[in-house]
Amino acid sequence: MTKSELFKRAHIIARMTVKAAGSYQIAFSCALKAVYAGTYSKFETMLNDMRSILTAAGANWYLCNNLRDHVVYFNQVAASLGYDKADYINGASIRIGDRPSPALCRFVIWAYANKATVREIANVISARKAIRREAFGDVEDILSLGGGEAVYARITG
Repeated sequence: MTKSELFKRAHIIARMTVKAAGSYQIAFSCALKAVYAGTYSKFETMLNDMRSILTAAGANWYLCNNLRDHVVYFNQVAASLGYDKADYINGASIRIGDRPSPALCRFVIWAYANKATVREIANVISARKAIRREAFGDVEDILSLGGGEAVYARITG
């Protein structure tokens, strides 16, 4: 990667994180350091770093028929974490090897920039889901009551 490409990438990240950083100078400085270090020069690296937090908030990660089709859905995760542009990525998905949409990249960068806050919210969401599971039993118990999947969705949603 040339110096010009590094700076362009840092400017893109800085524009997306300026609100969280407080000023463009701070955002650009942090972005440039991260890009130079190579830590988050690839979207996938940032996504993997955010994986446990997004999973706690409800992102569904699962393996399809083969390992290359590892699919990630961000259904209502963005909205539940307080992302104000959540509507743009509702239902967005990414397959490893495919280019992620700009809207999905912006969300992941926003989530990373607000990592501490997002982690707290995700932990609260995860704890609430755990309490509901304990109170209502597992999927089979609920479905055996005759309520069906709609009831389960309302209870766990």
